[in-house]
Amino acid sequence: MIATRSGMLILSQPEGKAATIRIIKYLRSAPETAHGEFDLPLLTAVLRARLAPDR
Repeated sequence: MIATRSGMLILSQPEGKAATIRIIKYLRSAPETAHGEFDLPLLTAVLRARLAPDR
């Protein structure tokens, strides 16, 4: 999932790979995430706009 975030997508391939390695190392070091799958709560913000009718 992390590889699809906009901040990761703009990195060059070597930078993206290095960032992914750092993230995996961090996740493996934390007790909550070290043993495989874990819950990751997400908050999504949505903005809705409507075009004004022609006058």
